[in-house]
Amino acid sequence: MTLSPKDQRHRGCLWVAFILVSLTAMGARPALDVTEGLALRLDAADKATIDVTTSGSTSRWGDTSPEGRHAAQENQAHCPTWVPPGTGVPAAMRFDGKQDFLAFQPLPLRDFAAFVVFTPASASSVLLGDAGNRDWIRIEPRGIKAKWSNSTRLVSGDHGLVKSAQIFSVVRQGSKARFYLGGHLRGSVDKAERFTPAHIGHKSTGGKTENFFKGDIHEVLVYGRAISEDEHSRVDRFLTAKWKAIELSEPGQPPAEPAEPVSGISHGPMLGAVSETTAAIWLRTRQPGEVRIALESPGEPAREMVLQTGADADNTAVARFERLRVDTAYSYEINAGGAPFRASFRTFGPSMTARKVRVVYGYGYSPGNRMRGDSIFTHMARRKGDVVLFIGDFPYTSSGKRSQVHEQNRVIRENKGFTPLTSGTPTCAVWDDHDFGPNDCDGTHPNAQEALQAFKEYWANPRYGQADHPGIYSSFVIGDVEVFLLDGRYHARQSEDAPTMLGDRQFRWLCDSLKGSTARYKLLASGTPFARVKNDCWGGKFYVAERERLFAFIAEQKIGGVLAISGDIHRCDVHRLPMGGGRHFHDFTAGALARVHRKPPKDTWPEAMLYSYGNTERNMFGEIDFHPASDAETAITFRSFSGANGLTYRLRLSPEDLGL
Repeated sequence: MTLSPKDQRHRGCLWVAFILVSLTAMGARPALDVTEGLALRLDAADKATIDVTTSGSTSRWGDTSPEGRHAAQENQAHCPTWVPPGTGVPAAMRFDGKQDFLAFQPLPLRDFAAFVVFTPASASSVLLGDAGNRDWIRIEPRGIKAKWSNSTRLVSGDHGLVKSAQIFSVVRQGSKARFYLGGHLRGSVDKAERFTPAHIGHKSTGGKTENFFKGDIHEVLVYGRAISEDEHSRVDRFLTAKWKAIELSEPGQPPAEPAEPVSGISHGPMLGAVSETTAAIWLRTRQPGEVRIALESPGEPAREMVLQTGADADNTAVARFERLRVDTAYSYEINAGGAPFRASFRTFGPSMTARKVRVVYGYGYSPGNRMRGDSIFTHMARRKGDVVLFIGDFPYTSSGKRSQVHEQNRVIRENKGFTPLTSGTPTCAVWDDHDFGPNDCDGTHPNAQEALQAFKEYWANPRYGQADHPGIYSSFVIGDVEVFLLDGRYHARQSEDAPTMLGDRQFRWLCDSLKGSTARYKLLASGTPFARVKNDCWGGKFYVAERERLFAFIAEQKIGGVLAISGDIHRCDVHRLPMGGGRHFHDFTAGALARVHRKPPKDTWPEAMLYSYGNTERNMFGEIDFHPASDAETAITFRSFSGANGLTYRLRLSPEDLGL
């Protein structure tokens, strides 16, 4: 087939004609329903999309190899390239070992989406980037790398290249790019203005083409626009079904065999807040649609809740069940298309006061610092906590914009171990600066309301503030522990005249709740430490007066059993802070879940610091066991864990230490 445009001005018409011919030639095969803006399609299953020759600035698809060349290069293939004007650098590729490809025609696009269906022959790499090799994204056995402005960083590791067809895609809009592998979002980058689909599969340096890939390319789709997430999912599902592509449901953990997506659930489910009589379940679907959640327990009628997810909430939903039985085991099943998801949990009850209650917690997750070949979430799950708390910088964003919070939450929740950890264990969260807004911010930043909305869409906490007072603060009781989820950002004001972290309403709520609590232990979950580590911490210059007011109230009211867990600072610190009247307040800052850790103080530790560790670590978390009142010697046991080194520190406190 030959298509000859009359002149260079008709080049755009050529692409339209080419697309129409290509789609017509597909015949009865599964139809691609996202065609608007399709700029290029190369399909090894359809020779009509390959054998195209044009005049002028020539693009040529066809078998140009001498007899027998394919056999000699069975496992090597250059991949498609679109050479920008003036470079004159050709490239060659092979589709399924059958066709070579030469291209001289540019495909300059600002906003675009590019899909590559490929099968690596061995531990290989696949690359998308610009013609000058300045900005690129590459998947390789160790992970996904991105290079922007001459600096390279690992974005997401251990995704697991396997010898099966899989799909790699990139969507760029303006200066931002997000990329996917195996059916799931793997990361995003800013400042991608120079990134184009000029090259797929190789880089070009000084006119020379270098292989980054061994194996076969099956299909390439390039759209001249940034398609929506729903459209991306539809294209991905089409290509998955057509090529029986493998879905990497967890980075580094490919399924046993290629298959259609096993569920309409893209993220979760996550068990949220649980009480003696209530339970919340969060989930996200691949596309808007109906979700059915069945809840059962022996001896009582089954119940079902039907939810509708929609794009307005990023396809998320929370099911809140009420009037459950105390201290009772329940199982739930979620149907959202495809195979159902099943998990179980137990409501809280009086029996928990007679045993230890374990809180497992962490903060600070940057995908580029995740564990290689393992998952910190898997390590947390092994501790078998009664509740899991994420206490800030989970995820990291640069501005707190709703779209950023959505996107980065999706990236985190696709990691190995997250769903097994959270689907059957009650999970709640507070935020710190980076999942609320810019670094060290207070509540005056312009995206505060967006961040609050996104937080509610991605968590299932008991409540969010009060009916007439927004925020994320609330509390819940588990056994003999009342957990106070503090909001240290939304109402914070770093002003010289009237600085505050909690704001008047939340501060009064906290004091009244502490005084009225009947729980033996009162655990404050704070995104930032109570010591003077940074200016935006409780002990920093803006908030230290408010901290002292809180400490004075606890001491004067003789409230026992008050302590804190905190995050923010990228290392494990334990502080014993004076409250007055001979009383002390203990704050346990865990190491970050996935972050390069800071070094402890160089010389003498501050008098209030009992412990500091983390300079050689990247992946840590903490836990606290709350002992029952029958244990006269031990009130709590704190442990700090490293993903690489196991238990790094343990501290026991007596009832006397906590004013009990």
